[in-house]
Amino acid sequence: MFSNYIILSLYLLLYLPYPFCLLCLSSYSNIAFLYLEKGGGILLHFLIFCNFMLYLQYMKYFRFVPSIIIIIVIWYFSDKPGLKSDYTPIIDFFLRKTAHIVEYFLLYIALFWAFLDNKISKISNIKFNLINNKTFCIGFISTLLDEWHQTWVTSREGKPLDIGFDLIGFVLAYIILWVIWNYSKKDKDTK
Repeated sequence: MFSNYIILSLYLLLYLPYPFCLLCLSSYSNIAFLYLEKGGGILLHFLIFCNFMLYLQYMKYFRFVPSIIIIIVIWYFSDKPGLKSDYTPIIDFFLRKTAHIVEYFLLYIALFWAFLDNKISKISNIKFNLINNKTFCIGFISTLLDEWHQTWVTSREGKPLDIGFDLIGFVLAYIILWVIWNYSKKDKDTK
């Protein structure tokens, strides 16, 4: 019961500077306090989560969190010395290169989503290309920095071949986004 009051206090401190979220909170506050007095907490936590998501919807830079998390994961695995699997060298090679492709595929999608300020069907050709250029530049810089970082890790080395596999992930993500964008444009035009 005491922990619920602490959570509600932290919640109020977080939302105090934001009038819109405070309005959302006030609409649920009677339910939350009623629930607190009865010792319940599930509803309160759910309401806090819902209001927090509303708050995040209005934070422009929250959209970069997934791409930052992906970059952190990439750097975490790059920082492990002698990262090898127990499989044969051929299978190990394919696992590693597939991991490169998947990591940078996800990074490209996350960065594209971060720069996308509207529905994908509503963006113009110029805007689509501009978003892809920004995404590619940041992703490519991340690729170069990751390979450079690996040169400083014991028993690891930065390889231009890995940059090529990272770019394959970028190209696959671009193709999928381009297909989705064209399909959504055609679907919008037929309505």
